[in-house]
Amino acid sequence: MTGMAGAAVLESGPGWTLWRAASGVLVEVADDLAGVLPPSATVGVVATVWPRGRWTFTFRGTPLPYEAPMAVRADPLLTCAMTVLAAAKQAKVHADDGVRATFGEVATREPDHGFTTESAAGVLDVRAPREHDRDAVVDAVLASARARAERDRTRVEVDADEIHGPLELDALATGTLVDVLGAAEVGSPGADRAAHAARRGEPAVALVLRERDDRLVRTALGALG
Repeated sequence: MTGMAGAAVLESGPGWTLWRAASGVLVEVADDLAGVLPPSATVGVVATVWPRGRWTFTFRGTPLPYEAPMAVRADPLLTCAMTVLAAAKQAKVHADDGVRATFGEVATREPDHGFTTESAAGVLDVRAPREHDRDAVVDAVLASARARAERDRTRVEVDADEIHGPLELDALATGTLVDVLGAAEVGSPGADRAAHAARRGEPAVALVLRERDDRLVRTALGALG
């Protein structure tokens, strides 16, 4: 799909669009869902993407018929639920440090109708301005999950994925857009698509908008073209 200033839309979703400028630079344009814009700014350019990580938790237990009393169950769904609550608690405890933590993509497996869960899996996603704050939250959630698994007579396995420190987006593109748009330079826990491109070695930049503004996006794409 051909877009503005000779650019093309590669992908889009709720609140974001990924463009490729005529020069080849990838430009992610997103609503300010993370609240990173200063109060007086209407647009920001992401210079740094926060440290981030994803951890897949797999909880395993022993399926039993529904009529089995709680005292004899080894239900991994219970361990999973308590781990989700632990992640929510840690996100609130560390909110003043800017930490964003969520548990999602939860899936369960049951051997048959009328049986409790055999296994459950979900993904913990944690982002923070500093790596040690991110890691402190992950360590706390891991400790809670393992303690709860012991109590529930279940097992928990954890696999790390997509862990990275702060990512610097393309400096030339960032500087150009800051100058042309009079934009604030910000850090962000979002800009996932620009971050993926940067990790692949592609030039990428991200714009954060308080309100949708096609003229501003056109100006940005033209400046990079």
